[in-house]
Amino acid sequence: MYKLPPGNFHLPGVFGIDSLGAIRNRLHKIYLAGPLTNLSQRQGDFTLRVRNIVMTEFSRCGYCDFYIYDPADNTSPGSGHSPIQVCAINRLEVCSSDLLCLCRTGPSDGAGMEQAWAASCQIPILIVHPSKASVSRMTLSTSGADMPPISFTGLRQFRNELRIRMPGICRYLFEKSLHRGRSLEDGWARKYRKLVVRGRLISQLTRMQLAVRCGVNAEFLRLFEEHDEIVLSASNGEQMPILNELGLHVTRRLASGAATLESNGPEPPESLPESLRIVWSDSLDSLADFVVDDQPPRDRDVIKMWSDYSEMMVQGVVGREDYSGPITTARWRAQYREHRNPGLYG
Repeated sequence: MYKLPPGNFHLPGVFGIDSLGAIRNRLHKIYLAGPLTNLSQRQGDFTLRVRNIVMTEFSRCGYCDFYIYDPADNTSPGSGHSPIQVCAINRLEVCSSDLLCLCRTGPSDGAGMEQAWAASCQIPILIVHPSKASVSRMTLSTSGADMPPISFTGLRQFRNELRIRMPGICRYLFEKSLHRGRSLEDGWARKYRKLVVRGRLISQLTRMQLAVRCGVNAEFLRLFEEHDEIVLSASNGEQMPILNELGLHVTRRLASGAATLESNGPEPPESLPESLRIVWSDSLDSLADFVVDDQPPRDRDVIKMWSDYSEMMVQGVVGREDYSGPITTARWRAQYREHRNPGLYG
């Protein structure tokens, strides 16, 4: 990761926003996309020089503080990561960024994926490319009028153009990050993640088992359950197999500017009396909170914990056990820690 030093504000009012302090204190993340594979020596050198200019100019920016995530430092060819791992790591980094800077300095299939992820999250995309390089209209379509591409004939021209455009880039970036921040803070994505976890627990399915049944990537399912940004970026084609397999229906409604989640979440067993149905539901809720917040690695242990609890609660109907109160998140956490053997439940 290339971390940039803090900038100093100048030209007050350039953003047309009163809360300049919020801009100053917010560390903005830039994902630097571009070709890394199958480059000639000349293409590789040119690409590196373009990327260095981007890093240098954003480090000198006086309007916002930035740090740049460069996949070349983490998942470059030869890093040892599997294709699935590379996809998972970079998707999360893109979806948690404030700006995607796409350097089209050579052929790159991977950058097309990164561009699509950014577009799905409504993350601003700045495309930079040599004027002699042919860039498809499909690629250029994601930049929009507020963030037009930078086309240059030489590196000096590129540097100067980027400096001139910097105030406008920062203004647009901040406006978009405020909007995305509200989407993350309203809690809708976390409720969605929790609903999927609840559905898995009721169905007694590990992530791997659910992934196989749905025909989705298990690593994507893990990211989906652990990160709000992935929920917001997921397409209907990625979500629907999961919801259908778990028998869930989700509706997002906006009321007074806030998003709410409506669903047909998992129901308690009909054999339970009403008092125990409430306890059952609250205990399931607490366990789902534990999974969403702590992200325990031993998925099979969690499934076993709920299976045992649910079975004993049904037995409690005939007086074998007393389950007058729900299990709290803290108790679930302590119970999980007791099972230290990863293969305890086979």
